[in-house]
Amino acid sequence: LTFSETVRVLSLNATSFVFLNQSGNYTFASSSYYRLTEGGSQSSDGPEITLNISTSDLNNIKRISNLATEEDDTYLLVETSGIQDMNQNRIVLSPPFRASNFTPDTTSPALQSFHLDMDSDILWLTFNETMLVSSLQDSEITFVSGPDLHSASRYTLQSSQLLPGSIDDT
Repeated sequence: LTFSETVRVLSLNATSFVFLNQSGNYTFASSSYYRLTEGGSQSSDGPEITLNISTSDLNNIKRISNLATEEDDTYLLVETSGIQDMNQNRIVLSPPFRASNFTPDTTSPALQSFHLDMDSDILWLTFNETMLVSSLQDSEITFVSGPDLHSASRYTLQSSQLLPGSIDDT
């Protein structure tokens, strides 16, 4: 983040940072947006700081399909309580700024754990980031009987269905 003067990092209030998918005549009712719930910075006081966004906030942003997917749908609104200068003056409210640099999510997800309930016929999968639930391909899920993949018995799912109410989530 670049400011017009030196800012005091300890005054940073991440909940005053709102990502929007548009600028101009936006309203929260007509825009896709996400308000950070936490965050901080290890930067020194100065006109440029780095805001560290929590994993939880990043996953929530990823759930919004038309927000922060490219430069054209990544805007940041910093409310007046967002940060102060060295004299404790609040930042001036301005229109949302478009991202001047954007790096898309290209990191492949990883399965962190699973739970199989043989009585209920339910398999829960937990990933390290938000997953698009409609992209699940059951024919790509294979159970193995042990860690040695060469000698283990295998079973690949033949068919399955998502539980009602399944949403994009970790």
